Formats: sequence, C-alpha cells, structure tokens
Amino acid sequence: MTALSSNATEGRRSTWGRACRITRKKDLGFALELGVCMGHEMVDNSNSIVFIVDNVNYMRTMTQTTRQDADRASTLSTFVAFMTLFGSAQQILKKRMEDQAEQGLGPLHLRALCLCLRNPGGTQQQVVQSMGRDKGQIARLVRDLEERHFLVRSPDAHDRRVWRLTVTPEGEEKCQWFTAIEAQLATDMLGGLGAKECVQLEQLLNELRGRINAVAEEE
Repeated sequence: MTALSSNATEGRRSTWGRACRITRKKDLGFALELGVCMGHEMVDNSNSIVFIVDNVNYMRTMTQTTRQDADRASTLSTFVAFMTLFGSAQQILKKRMEDQAEQGLGPLHLRALCLCLRNPGGTQQQVVQSMGRDKGQIARLVRDLEERHFLVRSPDAHDRRVWRLTVTPEGEEKCQWFTAIEAQLATDMLGGLGAKECVQLEQLLNELRGRINAVAEEE
C-alpha cells in the first residue's frame, strides 16, 4: 500500500469514527451505505462529517415518518373494520326484529326500554348518560315508547322537573322479546370465543368507549 493510499484510508476511518460518534453507533450502516452509494471519497475534514450527519439524520427522519404513516394506515384499517362489523351486526339485528317489530321502533328504542326495566324509576338523564346520546334524542325515544304504552313517565315526588321512567307490562314483554333476539345474535357472533377472549374483548371495548366519550366531550 502506498503512503498516499494509506493516508486516504486513515482519513476515511477517522471521518467515519467522528461521524458515527455524532450520529450514534447504530447509524453506522446508514453512513456506510451513503458513502458507498453516493461515491464520496471520505477524507478527514468537517465537510465530509457534515455530509454524513445531515444525510443520516434525514434518513432517520424519513424512517420515522414511514413508520408513522404505517401506524396511521393500520389505525384507519382497524377503524373501518370496526365500523363495518358494527353496521353489519345492526343490520342483522334489524332483520331479525322485522317480524314482530313495532313500526318506527328500532334497536335503540328497545335498548332504552330494557335499560329502564333494569333501573325502575330511573330518570331520563340517567338514560342519557348510560347510552351516551344527547338529551334531544333520548327525549324522542322516551316519547315514542310512551306513545306505544311501553313506558310511563311520572314527575319526581321531590323535584317535579325530574321525570321518573317506569316500564309497563307490555313494555316488559317487549324487552323479553328483544333480549332473546340479542342473546341469540350474541351467541352466533361470539359463541366461538373463550371466556378469556370475551373478557379481553370487553376490556378493549370499554377502553374504546372511554376514548369515544372523551372525543364527544371535546366536540
């Protein structure tokens, strides 16, 4: 090896060593690849080090951006799958309700009615909070149920601004009918899951509900 070649080699080694101390040891592969692919002769000077550092930092930023894009795409895909699944389940439920469903009453009406049955004498505001719906929508649901004699509203004995909700015998029969349909659909959809998987799914859904509630409060 000639003296000139030896000096150039030592210069390259010194440059790579200084550059990699700046960009962190794990980026050595990036730096080497840059030097080879770009055809740069590395000599021991500050311009070479700046070139390496700038390009390694750029590649690191691009890698992080790519990962973020992949994460966003994965999150969007999961969201679309969840909404599609939810919509499909709702359509199946509505289809199974068709034979005996009251005109104008959907799953949301029956869920509100069943909630009132589980909480006799509860308030309309409690239904709002439990179902995560706005007051106007729940007021319409309650009115529809009351018109069909499934539910009775009565003012609170101590505060007449508060309405207490009580399910009628006809309403109880409707709740039993609806609960049976939901139970069968739940078995058809989730029957293949084990107890542990059901617990994990419920935990995930509860966490998701909390996030949805937080987003709703910000709107």
